[in-house]
Amino acid sequence: MQNRHVVGPFVPKKKIKIRWLEEDARRRETLRKRRSGIIKKAEELHILCDVQTCIVIFSPNDDQPEVFPSIKQAVEMCRRFKQLPEFNRGNLMHTNVQFIQVETRCGKGNG
Repeated sequence: MQNRHVVGPFVPKKKIKIRWLEEDARRRETLRKRRSGIIKKAEELHILCDVQTCIVIFSPNDDQPEVFPSIKQAVEMCRRFKQLPEFNRGNLMHTNVQFIQVETRCGKGNG
């Protein structure tokens, strides 16, 4: 029996404990990596699901916030959101649990 080692993109990642990173250099590097990751996810969500997404990330180390997809588009999305009646705004926002409940209900009718 040969030992098989998993290599490539299918290597499972170790779970990390989410906690404050005390080292400045490590914290900046983690921010850089995660910031690009979350922006990539927002772009994928926009493409795959045909939804509008925007992200604004403020960092104490940067002069300007990072904005996706652009400042102009993010401002427009926020403006349209603020124009909704307040009770409609709540209908568009879901917690993770609410989202799963809605998706589960929708999925049951399709199978």
